[in-house]
Amino acid sequence: MAPAKPLPIEAIALFRVAPAAFIAERDALVRDLRAEDRDDDAAAVKVLRRPIVLVWALNQIADRAPHEVESLLDAGRELRAAQRAAVSSRGAAARLLEATAARRAKVAALVAVAAGALQELGSSTAALRDRLAVALETASVDEAAGADLGAGTFTALPAVNAGLGVI
Repeated sequence: MAPAKPLPIEAIALFRVAPAAFIAERDALVRDLRAEDRDDDAAAVKVLRRPIVLVWALNQIADRAPHEVESLLDAGRELRAAQRAAVSSRGAAARLLEATAARRAKVAALVAVAAGALQELGSSTAALRDRLAVALETASVDEAAGADLGAGTFTALPAVNAGLGVI
């Protein structure tokens, strides 16, 4: 669940903290913000909940593979354009196939980055790879999820829409 108020810039660091340390770090930041008489910012931070490990891993991608994130978002834009072209033109099927394959490859590369972060925490990645892939596919075609991926500020998994926001 996203906070009601925009987060202060200091809160971005919370999204990089291992889930086990999140609550302590969040509460320390809240104390610091209150000490600076920034009660509105403290309230916005206080509502943040410890992310599930899958969300934490998605947030790690922003720092570990920023160029690949941009490449994935580009691939999502190309996929949307290719789908629109395929609907309106007979000769565009090859473009759609290429765009789909390109996005699939970029998703696989970023799943590997997130899986590496999970392994550093000692988490098993086998059961999470498909969920990571779906979240990344969603981020590639959903602007809000793409922005969260690029900034590394997911607070929850992105909502998957049946059409993935394409076309």
